[in-house]
Amino acid sequence: RGDKALRAYHQPFVEEIINDLTKRGVTFMRGVTVEEITENGQQYTVNTGSATIETDWVLDATGRIPNVENIGLEEVGVKYNAKGIFVDDYLRTSVPNIYASGDVIDKSQPKLTPTAIFESLYLMHTFAGETTEPIVYPVIPSVVFTSPRLAQVGVTVAEAKAHPESYTLETNHIPDDWYRQVDQEQMGDNVLIFDKNHKLVGATEVSHKADDVINALLPAIEFKFGPSEIERMVHLFPTIASSAWGQL
Repeated sequence: RGDKALRAYHQPFVEEIINDLTKRGVTFMRGVTVEEITENGQQYTVNTGSATIETDWVLDATGRIPNVENIGLEEVGVKYNAKGIFVDDYLRTSVPNIYASGDVIDKSQPKLTPTAIFESLYLMHTFAGETTEPIVYPVIPSVVFTSPRLAQVGVTVAEAKAHPESYTLETNHIPDDWYRQVDQEQMGDNVLIFDKNHKLVGATEVSHKADDVINALLPAIEFKFGPSEIERMVHLFPTIASSAWGQL
């Protein structure tokens, strides 16, 4: 609908994916809104106002909405809006003995299955009397399973560039890495973001192994490993994890 795709991700990497898919025959249209889809036998006509497209298949991927309506939340006093149910730092709703977790919550954290599992485990410990502390979210990665893949975690490139006094950025071209040359990868890049103590606080990568790389780097970000801790990590070799950590 706008001029950017995947707005939450590092745009140069997004454009790499778009350019690659374009070369492989995918057509991208920017700044358009689907106004109408009509079925004509085995075909569909998609009208965007500025263009009409004839196709035999339509994937409607316009996001998701929380399932909060018509289940009696108003009757018991649980407050919510179009983004989900309101909760406090203990995942309590506006009704003290009712809690919520998962995608149904109005929250800034990514609405992902692992996030919902983390919240449910927190509630399990709370109900078991094992903690009385508020929930503290870890760094939560996200990935787009395009080809190549796009993944990120922690401080973003945009945030780091907006605060150069706090962060430094290091860029690596994936085909230059010897491990990636085994599979003859021809494209891909990553950006590693460090704080002033050279502790890794964020990473983003576009490559065929981007999801595995970000997963491998999670401990360094979550537990704030510095150079001395990183030196103590001996990985299985050769693996994507040993290659990723070798860049730190």
